[in-house]
Amino acid sequence: MANYVPTMSKKDLLELREILKRTIKEAEEKGEGTLIGLVGTYAELEDVEERLKELV
Repeated sequence: MANYVPTMSKKDLLELREILKRTIKEAEEKGEGTLIGLVGTYAELEDVEERLKELV
């Protein structure tokens, strides 16, 4: 899990989740979605999703 995710507020996590989803979508639309560079973004999104589940 990214170091800052556990300390973020629910509001900030929701905003970060939308940013990450948008970043992934834009990269995939440009044909950059299969590159290794997005692996970290997918992992970060997963961390955010897990933290949000913990807060609910």
